[in-house]
Amino acid sequence: MTVLTRTMTLLLLLLSMQSFAVPKHFKVTLIVPPGTDEKKLWISYDDGTIKHPLKLKLVHDQLEISGEYQAHYVTIRVYYNGPGQEVTVGNCYWVAEKPATIRVTGDWKHPALVNAQAVSEAGHDAYDAVKAAPENDKNAYWEAHSEAIMKLGSAERQVFFGKMKTLDSVKLAFLRQQKNTYYGLWLLQQEILWMGHIIPYGYTGVTPAQIRTLLDEVVPKKKEYAFERACILTTLVNREVGVGVKAPAFSERDIHGNKICLADYRGKYVLLNFWGSWCPPCVAELPAIKKIYDTYNKDQLAVIGVARESDTTAFLKAVDKHEVQWTKLYNKSAMSERYGVAAWPTLFLIDPSGKIVYSRDQELPETEDSLPLLQNILRKRLTR
Repeated sequence: MTVLTRTMTLLLLLLSMQSFAVPKHFKVTLIVPPGTDEKKLWISYDDGTIKHPLKLKLVHDQLEISGEYQAHYVTIRVYYNGPGQEVTVGNCYWVAEKPATIRVTGDWKHPALVNAQAVSEAGHDAYDAVKAAPENDKNAYWEAHSEAIMKLGSAERQVFFGKMKTLDSVKLAFLRQQKNTYYGLWLLQQEILWMGHIIPYGYTGVTPAQIRTLLDEVVPKKKEYAFERACILTTLVNREVGVGVKAPAFSERDIHGNKICLADYRGKYVLLNFWGSWCPPCVAELPAIKKIYDTYNKDQLAVIGVARESDTTAFLKAVDKHEVQWTKLYNKSAMSERYGVAAWPTLFLIDPSGKIVYSRDQELPETEDSLPLLQNILRKRLTR
C-alpha cells in the first residue's frame, strides 16, 4: 500500500466512523452467587473500540454496569476464579440498549439472562471445541521446547511454526462457517484480526490482505455492522506500516514525564525500537543499538525505545545492565498498535521527512542480532 493510498484509506475510514459519533447507552444488572469474592471477579466491557476493566464493589451480591458504546452490541465479560476452582469460569455477553440482567448461578455455567445473549451459545463454545486439540498440541510443544524455540533457526522453532500454522488453519476454517452472522464478525475482530500479532519473532500469522478477503467473504455489509467493519479496516491499515510508508505520528510521555512527539524530530533520523526485557531477541540486539547510539551525533539520529513490560523491576535492571541511555517509553500499547507491531523486537528507522526507510524484518535471521543492514544504511546516510 503506497503512502498516498494508505493516507486516503485512513481518511476515508475516519470519516466513515464519524457517522457513529452519537453513542448508544447500555445498563446491566449483574447478580452473582452469595459468597462470591469480588477480589476474584474480573469484569470488563468492550464498547467497540476499547476494553474497559471495572473496579468492583458488590452490594448485596449485585453490580450495576452502565456506559456508552458504538458497536452493534456492547460485550460484557464476566469471569471468576474463586476458592476451590481449578480454572477460571465465566462468559461474554452481548447487550444492547434495553436494560439487561445477568443472573449467575452457582456453577457459573448457566446464567439467567434478560435482554442479553451469551456469546458461548452464539458459537464460541463450538469454536473452543474445534481448536482445542491443535491448541493443546501447540501449547504442549511450547512447554517442552520453549528455550529451543526462541533460538533463531532452530529445528524446534520451525516445528512450532508448523503447529501454529495448523491451529491458524483450523480457526480460519471455522470462521468461514460463520458466514453472514454477527458472531463471525465478532470473532474476526476479537481474535482473528490479531493472529499476526504473536511471539516468537518471525511468524507472520494471517496477513492483512487475507483478513480483508475474509471480511468481505464472511461478514455481511449491513449498516448495523458498519462500525465494526470500519474498526477492523483501520487496524489492518495500521498493520501495514512498513518501509516506504509515512511513520504514524505519536505524542507520549517518557519514563521521566517528558513529552516525546515524532513531529519534534523532523529533520533528523529516528530509530524506533519496540522491545521488552522478557524477550531474548530484544535483549540480544541491545548491544548493536547501543553501538549505533554511541556512534552517531544526536543532532543526526535519535533513538527511542518503547518497552512492553509487566515487571517494572526487570525492565529497570535491563536498562541498567545494558546501558540503555536513549529515550525510554513504557507500556504504550496504543503506539504499538499504531505501528502494527506484530512481534517483539520490532525496529523502524524513520528518515528526516518522516518516512520509514528500514524495518527489522529485512534483516537475515542468522545475523539480525547485530543488525548489519541497519548499520549499513546508517553508514551511507549519516556522518560519524
